[in-house]
Amino acid sequence: MVHVGEMLASAVIKEVVRRLPALLQAPVKGPAKMIRSFREDLDEMKMTLESIKATMAEAEQRSINDETARLWLKRLKRAAYDISDMFDEFEHGSPPGKKLQGPSWFEIMFSRDMAKKMKKMNKRLKEIAEQWKNYGGIGRVSCEPKNDAAEEQETTSSSSSAVVVGRRAEKQAVINILLSSNNTYPQETISHCTVIHGLGGVGKSELATSVFNDERIKEAFPQRAWVWLGQNFREKDIGRAIISIVECGSCNLEILESIYQHLRKVLLGRCLIVLDNLWDSVHLAKLQGELGSNVSILVTSRREIQLNMPRSTLFRLDPLSERFSLDLVKEVASSYFPAGDIPETAMEEIVKMCGGVPLALKSVASQLRPERSVKELLSLIRAISPPKSDYGTTDIQDRVLASLKLTYHLMSPSLKLCFAYCAIFAKGDEIDREGLCHQWIALGLTEKMYAEDRVRDLLTMSFLRDPEPPAITRSSSGGSSKLKMHDLVHDLAMLVADDELLVINQECVVFKSDSPRYAMVFACKLENLHKNKLLAGLRALHIKDSDGLKFKWYNFSFVKCLRIMDISGLCTEKLPSSIGNMMQLRYLNASGIQCEVLPKAIGSLSKLQYLNLHGSRISALPDSVTKLGQLMHLDISDCVHLQTLPNSFCNLESLCFLSLKNCCRLSSLPDDLARLENLEKLNLSGCSCLDTLPKSLGELDSLKLLDLSGCMKLTMLPKSFISLTSLQYLNISSCSELDIPVDALNKLTKLNYIDMSCCPKLVGLPQEFCSLKHLHTLNLSDCSKLAYLPEKLGQMESIKFILLDGCTESVRKPILKHRLGAGLQSLPAFVVERKADSIRSNIFQLEQEKFSELELYRLENIHTVDEAKALKMPDRSGLRSLGLMWTLNVDRFVEDEALLQALEPHENLKKLTVQGYMGERFPKWKLELGSSRQGHLHEVGLMHFPMCSSLPQLGQLANLKKLYLSRMPKIRRLGRELSDNTGGLRNLQIFTLEYMENLEEWCTTMTSATGQQQQEEFMFPALQELTIYHCPLLTMRPCPPRSIDYWEVRASSGAAQLLLQKDGMMQSVADYMGLQCPFAYTSELHVSGSSSSSTLLPTDGWKFNGSLITLKDLTSDCCSLIDRLLAKGNSMQCLVNLEVSGIKNTNSLLEEVESVAYYTRSSLAKSWPDWFLQEQGINRASPHFIVTGYANCGVDGWIHKVTSFLGNLIRINMENLPMCDCLPPLGQLPMLQELRLKGMPKIRSIDRDFCGSGSGSQQSSHTLFFPRLTRFVLNDMPNLEDWVTKVSGASDPYGQEEFMFPKLVKLTIWNCPKLKLKPCPPRAMEWDINNSDQVIASNYDINSGGYLVTMLQVLLCKVPPSNWKLLHQLPGIQSLAIVSCHGMEALPDSIQYLSSLHSLTVSKCHGLKHLPDWLGDLTSLERLMVVSCPLEFLPGSLRRLPFLRSLTLSRCDRLAALPGWMGDLKSLVTITIEECKSLKSLPKLYHLEHLHIQCNDELERWCKSEVNQHKFSQTLRKGFFLESPMGTNSCILPARSLSILWGQDDRYWRLNSIPESRFALSMELIAVWWLEIEGWVPFEFLSTDTSYDIFLVYKLADEHDGLRWGESYVAVDGVHTTDGVVSFVDEDAVRVDRVAYPVTRSEGWMELWLGEFYNKYVDREVKVSVWEKTDTYAKIGLIIEGMEIRKKSGSIS
Repeated sequence: MVHVGEMLASAVIKEVVRRLPALLQAPVKGPAKMIRSFREDLDEMKMTLESIKATMAEAEQRSINDETARLWLKRLKRAAYDISDMFDEFEHGSPPGKKLQGPSWFEIMFSRDMAKKMKKMNKRLKEIAEQWKNYGGIGRVSCEPKNDAAEEQETTSSSSSAVVVGRRAEKQAVINILLSSNNTYPQETISHCTVIHGLGGVGKSELATSVFNDERIKEAFPQRAWVWLGQNFREKDIGRAIISIVECGSCNLEILESIYQHLRKVLLGRCLIVLDNLWDSVHLAKLQGELGSNVSILVTSRREIQLNMPRSTLFRLDPLSERFSLDLVKEVASSYFPAGDIPETAMEEIVKMCGGVPLALKSVASQLRPERSVKELLSLIRAISPPKSDYGTTDIQDRVLASLKLTYHLMSPSLKLCFAYCAIFAKGDEIDREGLCHQWIALGLTEKMYAEDRVRDLLTMSFLRDPEPPAITRSSSGGSSKLKMHDLVHDLAMLVADDELLVINQECVVFKSDSPRYAMVFACKLENLHKNKLLAGLRALHIKDSDGLKFKWYNFSFVKCLRIMDISGLCTEKLPSSIGNMMQLRYLNASGIQCEVLPKAIGSLSKLQYLNLHGSRISALPDSVTKLGQLMHLDISDCVHLQTLPNSFCNLESLCFLSLKNCCRLSSLPDDLARLENLEKLNLSGCSCLDTLPKSLGELDSLKLLDLSGCMKLTMLPKSFISLTSLQYLNISSCSELDIPVDALNKLTKLNYIDMSCCPKLVGLPQEFCSLKHLHTLNLSDCSKLAYLPEKLGQMESIKFILLDGCTESVRKPILKHRLGAGLQSLPAFVVERKADSIRSNIFQLEQEKFSELELYRLENIHTVDEAKALKMPDRSGLRSLGLMWTLNVDRFVEDEALLQALEPHENLKKLTVQGYMGERFPKWKLELGSSRQGHLHEVGLMHFPMCSSLPQLGQLANLKKLYLSRMPKIRRLGRELSDNTGGLRNLQIFTLEYMENLEEWCTTMTSATGQQQQEEFMFPALQELTIYHCPLLTMRPCPPRSIDYWEVRASSGAAQLLLQKDGMMQSVADYMGLQCPFAYTSELHVSGSSSSSTLLPTDGWKFNGSLITLKDLTSDCCSLIDRLLAKGNSMQCLVNLEVSGIKNTNSLLEEVESVAYYTRSSLAKSWPDWFLQEQGINRASPHFIVTGYANCGVDGWIHKVTSFLGNLIRINMENLPMCDCLPPLGQLPMLQELRLKGMPKIRSIDRDFCGSGSGSQQSSHTLFFPRLTRFVLNDMPNLEDWVTKVSGASDPYGQEEFMFPKLVKLTIWNCPKLKLKPCPPRAMEWDINNSDQVIASNYDINSGGYLVTMLQVLLCKVPPSNWKLLHQLPGIQSLAIVSCHGMEALPDSIQYLSSLHSLTVSKCHGLKHLPDWLGDLTSLERLMVVSCPLEFLPGSLRRLPFLRSLTLSRCDRLAALPGWMGDLKSLVTITIEECKSLKSLPKLYHLEHLHIQCNDELERWCKSEVNQHKFSQTLRKGFFLESPMGTNSCILPARSLSILWGQDDRYWRLNSIPESRFALSMELIAVWWLEIEGWVPFEFLSTDTSYDIFLVYKLADEHDGLRWGESYVAVDGVHTTDGVVSFVDEDAVRVDRVAYPVTRSEGWMELWLGEFYNKYVDREVKVSVWEKTDTYAKIGLIIEGMEIRKKSGSIS
């Protein structure tokens, strides 16, 4: 094997020689005579090194095959490193706090030991030089690459996005395997696994990436996850990675079974999981079995994994053929040879050498340069290439490595050192780009000005790459800041680093030499590592994933030489003071460290250049940090506890990079910021408390990047801001209060990127803004008040991206009108214009542009056909989407047909839209719209063709999936155009016909030849969705097409009638052809039209022949169709949702309930008399049975059979049944979880009959009644007197009584005033008792089992406090709420015996003036809340509550003061005071962490006074947000100021901090069954004679449910404004008229309109209420920010 590690010697020698001049010029302190001798020794060393350097190229050339040369180079390299170490010892460094004067400023402290070392090193160098002469070296002229000065120039950009060459067939094969994976083994329940295996570097990952991002795969697999696997992966790691990707968050599960259970929960539909770089297949078989058949696994591996599972496919990826290899070499080298004169001989040799491996081909091809000698390159290729006589895998692998070595040999010396250092990173690790540059600088491998060029060089050679998969997660507005290294390249780096790198993992330490320079510690638990003397020369130390590693910092043996220390993977709580001994340390990454205080000794690190404390817990930086005079990079982002910077912070005058991102408590910056004169990048994004910037900001002359995004309190920029003339990047997005100085932006002439998105105060940009000649990107997205832009903005030549998403059309139109060619990626629309004084249009400006999407508007303005031909559309292989739009009924310069011919696209086009075409026929493109069977067109839309009488041959588009035809009045028949009788549109899935008013006939079948026979089949066999809209004359012959999933026919009476028409001839034709009924696989059917068309449909129509087996969703206003579908002969086993409108007589519908339910056996939802409320989300998850408003007598017959024909019911609602006098037997439903009984006045008892048992003896001993019921609701049962909570015969053979509901969790009893529970309360964890006094006051058996109750809420109770007997049965209560018990003057004494009580809420008890003294005996109490009670004082006994953490006092108007002893409560950390208007001051609260004051202006002013401001500044949270003062456009009531039912109980609602919110806390719904929200708008924020709209502002959590549709009341100022259905989610494909839907705002929050009001007077507050009419479903996942009151746009104050 060719050795390359010794090739570093020349690079090290060159580095040493580079440092010598600085040493010779440096001041030396010591005796003059000895100093003179020392300088002579340095001169002598310089000459020796220069002589050796001249022989290095020959030595490295000979080392390829000469062991002697390799040995000599190794000795020389060690000597060079020792010299470099000696030079480090000579440098005394700049004193602490001293600014770095130059790149090599230092002074030499001379000593006798120094003189001895110099002489000894000179002697050693002379011996090494003499050895080379003895070896036969002749000192040839160096043939190494040109010097660094030449190499520094940028040659090309990163090749990370290069196209995969020569893999089309392999890609198609893998896609076919994945798409057919579910059909190959339908009987299996395990995942299908496809393994792509082959050589390292052969392109497995690139192929998998291409497959992963293919549109067909995206459609087939809605869920996709890409997981890269290192060599040390574990089975748990795979599962956690998949969960993290699917849920977009971290997964902390540790138990393997829990991980697999969670995976099965989140992987619901078809899912593709890519496991890239699998080394060990041990866990793969188990993973297949656990994930299920809906998951397909794609694996890449270097090894041919042997799989014994039935659903597995091995796919070997072979190297490229010579032809494709040559194409790849040409593609890479062409960027260096613009003229195309690439040397053929060199390309052929490269192809032979690399064995068809793409990684090697790209790497070596990147070295083909015009300035490099071809003869020299060929010589190296032949020397490094392995023998040609060997064949097989080993040979090819050696060739790949040899080709990489060739590229390495041709690197500059400095680049070799930089590349070798990359071995310190583990395989597969993502490498921080900027951090890597700083590490190179810290080691002296390159200078700062060249570091980024080194990265680009390695990217060009494919030695580094951007981590690409999955592409859907990458940002489109900038490059990646992370890098990766291919495994083979990493192997080469390890070879190059050789004995310089020490790798320590697990409990093993392997030394390759006695003097390693770099060390990587991975997953290590060794405790005595620091004692190893072999580490004395260590320069760099990386510690990763070593939580158990414990270092004794003070005893490091290598602290004297260490320059780089990365401990981001070491779980440590502090940095020791001994860190100050690391005098050579230049790079320190301690991100995530848990210490709150940094040691002062950190200021002793005088050479430190890079310090990363990202995400640490520090609250302040020590003053000693300001002594780091050489510090260039400081990252203290995400330090959320950091509040201030040191006063002398600006002493860091060498600082170039400063990140304070998301330091949300930082409120100010130093005033003397201008002293940071070298600062280039300043990131203050997310500093939400920062309200001002220093006046000296504009004096930062070197500043290039300024990020202020998310500084929501920032109101203005300093006047000096316009002096930042070097600024290139400016981000002020989401600065909601900032007045942007747009008139001065044009003075920042070097600006390249400006982001002003989500700035509500931005109104427009002046004309002078267009003078920014270097502007590349302008982001104005979601600037809601943006009204105007300069006319010339779209004509700026430099600009490439203009983002206007969320802006009004009036703002966008001028940009579209004058758009030149820039920004086509973000604004693909281009409006063709022709000026009056010009003979051509502006389309010529697209000629040099590259775009993947293009929409051309106003094509009628193109002057000549040649203008269109100049775009060279057939040659644009990268174009994927093309839109061609003409304006109807305007004059043209060129005929549409000729112009369309000239705009023929490349065959790679995927989407084509043509609109406004006035030609009579479609032109014949060479492509003939896909005459080639390999055409890529997936989607075609043809609209507004007023003159066209014939369609193009669309049937030749073999891959077409979507077809849209609209407004073609001359098209009367569809037939042969859609099929060429050789296969037709076999892949078409979605077909839409709209406004085809004269279309009379559509022939839905085609003739296909099979052998010598011809047979008829459907034209679109893969059709899934069919929509026909406003085609009144259309008929389908011989029968409707077969649509798998979705039918929609609207305003097309002919087509609708055809669905029901009884036509014997048509039926016989269909039978003769053997065609299936069109509805055989339909899951959704929507038929509607005007009232007239609906009534014309016949009632004895089409015979479905039992073909509706798959129908799930049925919507119609055609009553006759519904009657047909509900006939007994039709089997609808999967019917879930039925929506019927326009029904006047429901009797016939009721008669069919039993038969329909019999066939569905799944679920049935019905509502009488008027409207059916659809709940699709819940239907999919849990079948349910709803009976509402049935006014007939008893529920005889069908409802009593519910157990037999709906055995899988999960939820039952029986509501408003006034005549029902007995309950059906429901106890035998095995899956029933929720049961609600409401509005049944004739029901008097609930007893054993409810369970379905006649007597205990007849019941099986193994049967439980209601075995899964967890939720039971009784509501509005005025005459219900008894509920027998225990029954016999359920499970005990001896007849012992058991609870009727053994698994009950939640029990709700509302408005049941006569109800008594016999013989004892039921066993349930959570109780809700409302206006049901007998439940509270009845006597019960002592041994009741009520100890399981943990939560109890009592509302509207009139029982005297002494008679609350229920509490004696519930001793385990942890949370108790007493609400709206208006006559209660004292709390029930039985509460004092609740020893486990943690939370007590007393609300709206208007007679309660005092709290009892025994309250202090509730020693477990943690939360106390008193709301709307006339409380006058707090009892002194509360000071005995040792665990009280939270106290809330709301609307206690008589409470004038809080007692002084509250400051002694050490546990009390949170106090909330809402509308306690008599409370004007607070006592000293020493331990308080959070203070919330709302709607109490006087108390808030007291807290903010100069005397008290410091005391409360960290805890005070303002409770009312205003965009501007009184009379302005809007204000918002924060969620904490709203009255939300159960909002104060953290079991149901919790306070949560949302980064995007305007408030510190929002309210997040955990789980409730009904919503009730009230808010009060203070009069001082309203204007007279003004109309206002009211909105609820909220978000949805990742997991939400029950929020889709609900019948609700909304009242404003006591007047109902909405009495219907509201939806908190916006997921309906077709909007329902009676439903109020939300709107998603630009910042991501949603708003739901609640109503409006007119404010005539100004001296009253307005009450807004929203509550549910019915509480049908459980609700989770609602996050409320507040209630916004917005002035109507046309209102005049």
